[in-house]
Amino acid sequence: MLYLQITEDEHWDAEKEQFIYPKVGPIYRMEYSLKAIAEWETEYAKPLLTTKMNIEEQLYLFRCMCLDEPFDVGELNQRAIDEIGDYMNRNTSATKVNNPNASPNTSIMTSEVIYAYLSALEIPYTCDIWNIKRLFMLIEVRSDHKNPSEKKKMTQKEINDRNKALNAERRKKYNTKG
Repeated sequence: MLYLQITEDEHWDAEKEQFIYPKVGPIYRMEYSLKAIAEWETEYAKPLLTTKMNIEEQLYLFRCMCLDEPFDVGELNQRAIDEIGDYMNRNTSATKVNNPNASPNTSIMTSEVIYAYLSALEIPYTCDIWNIKRLFMLIEVRSDHKNPSEKKKMTQKEINDRNKALNAERRKKYNTKG
């Protein structure tokens, strides 16, 4: 969750010859969640995750992300917009999934598709308020646990290549020849 406090920049008032210090605004709670994405897609009828948004669409997404009312996007300055963007791009999970055999998902990812994943993987819809990157990680982990038999076994060549790389790494680490 992002706690966003919008403050004005301090500036110099040449007429009064003094610094004008910023007013401190309210703190807004914001979450980049499936629920916010679904609300945005309802308004614009296009897939948010693959859409290059204009400024109006971005501001509407910020409004959808805000958990507090009233939220006036007119109060946003560039610093606040950058802070929201950094939050949206930040990794929010400590979990790492190593799945080199996963095929890339070529379907258009919309909120309905994500809700379908939740349903298929028996993940409660109440998770739609989670950060979207954390929710994607849960979907990936749950999918990995639910379908272990579908994992592709390594070929003998893949095993040999992996072992060769591990041996080379260990030789380098311990400064040995074999």
